[in-house]
Amino acid sequence: MRLIFFKDLCAIYTHEQHSADSHKRNKCKYLSTIQKLNLEQVTRMKPQERPSTIRRGTRNLPDEQRVDPEHARGAASLVRQVRREIVDDTLKSPHSTGPKATFFEFVQDRCICKQLSNHAKKGIKFDEVVCLGHQLVDGVFYAGVSSFSMICSVFRAINGGWDFTYMGDGTFNLCDRKINAITANVNALRNVNSWIAMAFVLQESSDYYAALYKDIVRASLL
Repeated sequence: MRLIFFKDLCAIYTHEQHSADSHKRNKCKYLSTIQKLNLEQVTRMKPQERPSTIRRGTRNLPDEQRVDPEHARGAASLVRQVRREIVDDTLKSPHSTGPKATFFEFVQDRCICKQLSNHAKKGIKFDEVVCLGHQLVDGVFYAGVSSFSMICSVFRAINGGWDFTYMGDGTFNLCDRKINAITANVNALRNVNSWIAMAFVLQESSDYYAALYKDIVRASLL
């Protein structure tokens, strides 16, 4: 579509009618998010398959998910990247660069108990991220994060004199790895919603909300 302004006229030119079917086929030279997800999923199930075989395995998928031959180079590059991540996560090498290994290293380094035990040497920075609790094994992906300043919002809400209200919400697909986030909030003065913590999870569920609530209570009592 083009919008052209003349002296006394504004004209709209369209190449073709836009409909729900307009984006079924990916005409861009780069892989779409849904195509990347499908290729990554198959690669993780069969990491030793050839990239061309993995790409051809998408022929039975809907048009918007199918990876055509013109995207073969991009598909091969993505397969190589996923393979490197699988090796890194499996070996858990000191120089691992896979997403799971990197995230595991981060939550261990930012553990709230570790930060408190080192406060005499390094002090406490109230605005830095701390990990309240995590589990990244046995098919579970959970990591609750917050900061000391955010945790103090619990006590601000209690001292504010309002009826204490604990709230939660969730959001979906933060990135192309289908990681979701759930949040925990409390009311504050003038009925303002104050964020306490959030957790990275695979899906929104009562179990994850309960785990985040327990981690917040534990952190508040430390």
